[in-house]
Amino acid sequence: MASRNPSEIDDRKRDNFSLLESISNNKFEKTMACRKIMRETTKLNQIEEKKQAAADVMFQYSKFVMACIGNQVRPADLRLHLMKEISGIPTSLKRETAQVTVPVDAMAESSSSSKHG
Repeated sequence: MASRNPSEIDDRKRDNFSLLESISNNKFEKTMACRKIMRETTKLNQIEEKKQAAADVMFQYSKFVMACIGNQVRPADLRLHLMKEISGIPTSLKRETAQVTVPVDAMAESSSSSKHG
């Protein structure tokens, strides 16, 4: 699906409402126009939901990356550690010289500490 810029979306919304206002008092025409507007609005809402979902994924992934950097571990090791921890399997993360465990909320702590530092 092609991405639309905000001004194009606003223009389409404005066009839909102009269409509704310009239609005569014919009930059938108004009903059909309302259905068209509802379909168009649904499409626009779906686009916005997809954009928000993508932004949420990027935000969560950035927290994951910060946790990897902060704990000096490879992403694959942190993923495995978190999956084991969630499953209740004993686990630990190993650095080159020391053994370290990372709490499940390490991602939130890493992102908040990077804001203050």
